[in-house]
Amino acid sequence: MPKGLLIAFSHPLPGEEDAYNAWMGQHMQEALAVPGFLTAQRYRLAHEVPGFAEADNRYVAVYDLEGDFEAIVSEAGRRRRENEWVPRQGIDMSRVKEWIFEPISHTGEPQT
Repeated sequence: MPKGLLIAFSHPLPGEEDAYNAWMGQHMQEALAVPGFLTAQRYRLAHEVPGFAEADNRYVAVYDLEGDFEAIVSEAGRRRRENEWVPRQGIDMSRVKEWIFEPISHTGEPQT
């Protein structure tokens, strides 16, 4: 089965960071209930590296996936659309960026 990482960058609305963080804790548990989501970890920006572009978002969530990526994302979207998940709180949806990455190597060598 294909494995990958779903990387989701996000940012709270002004003055809504506590609500955002509380909601994200719930949201990650909801995501982990979707078949194909294996693990989840959140990170907060700690330091910007000089000489590179400024960060657009202060938070990133990293989800380990296994299976058909389209089916996994489709099921997560269905649960959102059918209100099976708690409503979003405190998140600036205009700044959310999500991508799924697949592994190409384990030690810097091209994967065959």
